[in-house]
Amino acid sequence: MADATTWEVIRANTELFVSFGGISEKNSAVGPGGIGRHATRSEVSLARGAGCHFVDITPIRDDTFAEAGIEWIAPRPGSDAALMLALAYTLDADGTVDTGFLAEYTVGYDRFIGYVRGDVDGEPKSPEWASSITDVPTATITALARRMARSRTMIN
Repeated sequence: MADATTWEVIRANTELFVSFGGISEKNSAVGPGGIGRHATRSEVSLARGAGCHFVDITPIRDDTFAEAGIEWIAPRPGSDAALMLALAYTLDADGTVDTGFLAEYTVGYDRFIGYVRGDVDGEPKSPEWASSITDVPTATITALARRMARSRTMIN
């Protein structure tokens, strides 16, 4: 946890915090020997007060706390990867991908995006494709991807 992004940094720099798998106090901070103080609830509330919007992607409704005003997207259990691929598809189709960043700091983007576009298997990983797997409406997937593109976004 020493190398994790701090809540202070999140509050100062994050407009949209997208969390796959919930934002729960019970498992958001783990470490050898245990955690002395779980601060997730108060930190999320402080970040929310600083203007950070939270999107919680989990099929479990109570995997977060209502007072933080977190937007909940409930995909079918086990379908997170399809949703992630559709987000990538939308960013690519909209031309909002920072290819310069990807070229400098990552490896394998060409292979990945070929799969996302359907070059490999003839099946583009579009929001329509993902909606049939995740039960998340196509419009919700597209809107989230576009919000992520226009915001300082942290993916958890």
